[in-house]
Amino acid sequence: AYVLNTDDDARVMLDALGLDAPERLFDVVPADVRLKRPLDVPSAMAELALTRHMTALADQNVKAVSRPCFLGGGAYDH
Repeated sequence: AYVLNTDDDARVMLDALGLDAPERLFDVVPADVRLKRPLDVPSAMAELALTRHMTALADQNVKAVSRPCFLGGGAYDH
């Protein structure tokens, strides 16, 4: 289940970390490796639409059972 944090919840978490804004969480990430553009993601979806979308993405993956497995030591299809 999705649990939305209230503004008060967020403030308590930031205070516990000694931060004044959520963006400060990323201060430790060097500027040269930060993404400098908005993410190319679809807008929010209803739960069923999201489930269909994620299933379609997962179906693009190659499944282990469709390829030969050459793992040794008795470790097969992991």
